[in-house]
Amino acid sequence: MRVLVIPDIHGEDHWKQFINLVIGENPSVDKAVFLGDYLDSYTIDNGDMLRNFAELLKLKKENPGKVTLLYGNHEYSYVDEKYRCSGFRAELAFDLQKMLSENKGILQNAYQIENIVFTHAGIENSWFTAIFKGLTDRNVADQLNNPCDRTQLSALHHVGWIRGGINHVGGIFWCDRRELTEPLKGYIQVVGHTPVPKIQRYEWEDSSVFFTDTYQTVVEPYIFDTEIKDFVKN
Repeated sequence: MRVLVIPDIHGEDHWKQFINLVIGENPSVDKAVFLGDYLDSYTIDNGDMLRNFAELLKLKKENPGKVTLLYGNHEYSYVDEKYRCSGFRAELAFDLQKMLSENKGILQNAYQIENIVFTHAGIENSWFTAIFKGLTDRNVADQLNNPCDRTQLSALHHVGWIRGGINHVGGIFWCDRRELTEPLKGYIQVVGHTPVPKIQRYEWEDSSVFFTDTYQTVVEPYIFDTEIKDFVKN
């Protein structure tokens, strides 16, 4: 399976030049996974950012099996004020809260193919087992998408010290690259959130993480091949 990975766009519309690889007349890619953070640009005006987000929601609704939209911390910033983060645009709060409420269920927290897990920021091993209290013998994405109590829901939004929080390590919306020194054992992860100059791979024991948030330097599609478990050229 070939997956088009689109990390943190923050209002940018460069995804449009690649999406036909998935939904065009002759698709060469099986699925598109957006890694969250569609909002809170520091340069794009309110109208353009709203339109871009609306187009993403429409894309997902028209292609439910071909497109996955993950939550980033900047989306949850408008879902609940407890999760407020930098770049928050108070003047857009009403419109974005309405859009997110009306499209509840369109975005999800995680996506998984076999032992490959896509989240916004990544899963640190001790956070998943000791803080979130997840079960490694069950589907990881299902657990992250369906927290069973308030403790698990709160853990998803933990912010680590590196990002200015009070926790040892962040949850899947805030975990910084520097906190992912011991990623979830036995899994391959594809994440955004922490800016990197180019796609970087980190390996630890039997696990690895691909960091993809190159932001404005995206000039070619990022395609992940689930058979060889690596990024490939189109």
